[in-house]
Amino acid sequence: MHKFEFVDLSDLFGIVSAYVDDDKPDYSTDIIGVLEDFENEKKIPTMYGENNIAKFRITDGRHSHKVSVWGQLAITTDSNYKEITKEQPIIVIVTSTKLRKFRNSVQISTMPSSKIYLNLENDVVSAIRQRLDEEGYVASEKALGSPSLAINESSSALAPVIETLTLKQLSERTSTEFQEVLTN
Repeated sequence: MHKFEFVDLSDLFGIVSAYVDDDKPDYSTDIIGVLEDFENEKKIPTMYGENNIAKFRITDGRHSHKVSVWGQLAITTDSNYKEITKEQPIIVIVTSTKLRKFRNSVQISTMPSSKIYLNLENDVVSAIRQRLDEEGYVASEKALGSPSLAINESSSALAPVIETLTLKQLSERTSTEFQEVLTN
């Protein structure tokens, strides 16, 4: 069983702004969202020599941030991504991330302790997938794995808001509790 302590994507800017030293964050952060605009892994020169990097955007449908995946984790993520691109949307969990502020936006990077899970089967991923379905999420045809939030042409109106939750509240609920909310 996996245990995460997710931070809402909307809270990341406040967290990184509170850091005394950007290079030495106070703690690492677990995040979850939809993986968009995946850029294949490649080698780039760094001040420590060549290193592998893969990039993507993570979004919750309201907020979006750039993620850089480094080292062997970039190679593994690239391989895993290519295996599941048909399973849209791809829900990504990134653990132990390092946050930095750059040009008034949040940059998310992996660290040696980071792990990445794509379409992990658990209650939080199921709840996010359900919310995206209710909001009419459609994967974009621009490129494999670069979905976007859009309203289905067949739907004439947005689904009504049943309940608004933070990711923490969402992660504390079980799938049974979600079914009860939806049927009431």
